[in-house]
Amino acid sequence: MRKIFLLISLLLINASAKDAFVYLATSDRAALDVFSLNEKSGELKKLTSVPLSDNPDVLAFSKDKKFIYVGLRKSQPKKKKGKKAPVVKSDGTRGIIVSLEIGADGIPVKKASIASDIQVRFMSPDHTGKYLLVTDYFAGKSSVIKLQNGIAGKEVVSQQETEPFSHSIVISKNNKFAYAPHTAPNKVYQFKFDEKTGALSNNGSSQSPPKDDKRYFAPRHAAWHPILPVLYTSNEHSGGISTWKMNSDGSLQLVQTLSSLPADYEGNSTAADVQVTPDGKYVYVSNRGKKGATSKSGTNTLACFAIDTKSGEVKKAGHFKTAERPRSFYIAPSGKSVIAAGQASKSLAVHSLGADGSLSLQKTVSVDGRPNWLLIK
Repeated sequence: MRKIFLLISLLLINASAKDAFVYLATSDRAALDVFSLNEKSGELKKLTSVPLSDNPDVLAFSKDKKFIYVGLRKSQPKKKKGKKAPVVKSDGTRGIIVSLEIGADGIPVKKASIASDIQVRFMSPDHTGKYLLVTDYFAGKSSVIKLQNGIAGKEVVSQQETEPFSHSIVISKNNKFAYAPHTAPNKVYQFKFDEKTGALSNNGSSQSPPKDDKRYFAPRHAAWHPILPVLYTSNEHSGGISTWKMNSDGSLQLVQTLSSLPADYEGNSTAADVQVTPDGKYVYVSNRGKKGATSKSGTNTLACFAIDTKSGEVKKAGHFKTAERPRSFYIAPSGKSVIAAGQASKSLAVHSLGADGSLSLQKTVSVDGRPNWLLIK
């Protein structure tokens, strides 16, 4: 009996110590990098690079995390010194979506690749796992692509035209509504979503804080509270976060907007990503400091906000230095680790996440190329 108990204990220890998998896209390499993450030590170990036909721009998991979708942006001719950048005409294949199935070893294997006139900027699966919602940044479109057995097909079942600078799209927890933050128009476009047909229909738009306020506007990315009907957006201009309440009809009500920068920050900054902890206690926004900016807390930070468990409103809880120009970051499903991708430093910053929301830097790892998107499984 004692031997059986010891065996079970060892199995439980090994299971709890199982590494997470990290998937990384870099904007200047035609490959998807795969790492293992030891959350206790913060050690990242590169496992492989999966070759792609072009440079990856965006990543997304399927609903069950058995697949990973990679949006490729066609390489553009480089601008020659003293000359205007060449104009590239669309041939109907401005973007490519690659579907890869993730094996038990964490390594993705390519299953399909589709080309379309959608230059994908963001992807998000619906909760049935039958559809993939995507945005086209410059064209200003939100589209729905049908998934067959987890694989993205060519069929675009629905498409809504909005305005240019459509940065992201997320689906509501009840799978009935979708929301697409737009930076330059300073709006969050709202849609009704039919999970039976995949159809999107207009449900109005919500204005972010007015531009004449000159602060904290231009909604970029969005993240849901895991329990409350509350959506958070990172606001690109000057660095900010907004809290939105979702009404029963799917409309959004702006509740509050705060700066995501330290109080002593001087200079320009832009906010990028936003993520909520699995327990719904904290929300983070990444701040990308500009040249010449100053702050004792650092100019490239992850801003932490404590969430009121009843209202969903937030208050500042701290700023934590991270990799330079953190365009993307991700909270591990365990809620114990955060990794930020530094575009300028060409590195990944691995942080441990404390129960009080604090982040402690564990490791900084150099990577090949400029990281622009990452996921953790």
